[in-house]
Amino acid sequence: MKGAQKGFTIIELIVVSAIIGILAAIAIPQYAAYKASAADAAAKSDLHNLATALEGYYTQVNTYSGASIPLMTSSYGYRQTAFVTPAIVTLDASHYVITASASGGSGTFTFDSSLGATSGPS
Repeated sequence: MKGAQKGFTIIELIVVSAIIGILAAIAIPQYAAYKASAADAAAKSDLHNLATALEGYYTQVNTYSGASIPLMTSSYGYRQTAFVTPAIVTLDASHYVITASASGGSGTFTFDSSLGATSGPS
């Protein structure tokens, strides 16, 4: 009497491969969306932290003029996230506009001190 052979049939392997392909087709776009959302959250967080540092600077010198990102980093506690690029767009004695964008995010976010709100992405 010949022993029973064990293993998977070709049909079973094709069905399992199809199921894995369907799951991957659903999961990969969702992962990309989650990754972009996380990058946007990091950009908004850096924007808020830079605004807080600028307010600390204003409290000490009573003007926003003269503020820079290196100064905010060295003296006012601002810590830039590695993949976020902040910029000071407008800076005068009583008003500032700052932006931040993250690589992999959906665009550039803007904070205007006169509005007190973040807008974006652009």
